[in-house]
Amino acid sequence: MTGEESCVYYPQYCFHLSRTIDQWCPLRIVDIHDLHAQDAHKALGIFFLSNHPIVWVRIAGVIVAVDYYYGRFVYTIDDSSGKCIECALDAPSRPARDAAKQGETSDQTGNSDPTETILPGFAAPPASEYDVGMVVIIKGSVQIFRDQKQMKIHKIQVVRSTEEEVQFWNKIASFRQEFLVKPWELSSEELRKCRKEYLKDQHRQVQQKDKANARDAKVDLRQRDRGGNQRNVKTHRTKK
Repeated sequence: MTGEESCVYYPQYCFHLSRTIDQWCPLRIVDIHDLHAQDAHKALGIFFLSNHPIVWVRIAGVIVAVDYYYGRFVYTIDDSSGKCIECALDAPSRPARDAAKQGETSDQTGNSDPTETILPGFAAPPASEYDVGMVVIIKGSVQIFRDQKQMKIHKIQVVRSTEEEVQFWNKIASFRQEFLVKPWELSSEELRKCRKEYLKDQHRQVQQKDKANARDAKVDLRQRDRGGNQRNVKTHRTKK
C-alpha cells in the first residue's frame, strides 16, 4: 500500500485546521508535479501532497524559456529537481494602433531591420521584464492546462544573490521536515467538532433559504392580490 492510499483524506470542512492550506508552501518543481486531486478539488484549485491540502506554492529556479501567448507571458522554470514547469503571467499586449505607429516610425527613420517591422493593425508582444537565464522566485497557484500542471503567477521576483537562493532551498527543506514527512492527522474530537460546525452551518443556510423563499412567496401573493383587485375594479367600472 502506498503512502497516498494509506492516508486519511479529511472532508473539506476540516481544511481550515490544516497548516498548509493558507500559506505559501515552498516546494520543488518535482513536488508540484506530484500534487494530486479529485476533479471537485481541482475546480477549487486545491491539490494534495500526501493528504496535506495545498493552494498556494512558491518555487525558485532559472528561466529557460520565455513565450508569449494571447496576452500572457509563459516562463518555463527549471530548479534542477528533475522537472520543469510553465508559469503564466498576464500581460496584455499593446493596442494595435501603437504597434502600427511604431512600424511607421521605424520606416521613416530607416533604423529598423525590415524583418522586424511591425505590420499595421497587428499588436506586437510587449517586452518581458524577465528573461532567459534569470533566477527567480515565483509565488502562485497551481492550475491544469492541457492536462499538465502549470503555475499562475501572483508574484515574481529576481534572485539577486546565491545566498538568497540558498535561503529559499533551506525553506524548502524546513517545510518538508515540518509538514511533509508525515501525513496530516486530526483527532476524533477535532473531527467531531468540525462536523458539528458544518452541520450547524448547513442547517443555518437551509433556514435562511426557507425564510427567503417564504418572503418571496408573500410578495408574489400580495402582487397577485393587488392585480386581482385592480381587475375587479376595472370590470366594475365597465359594467357601469
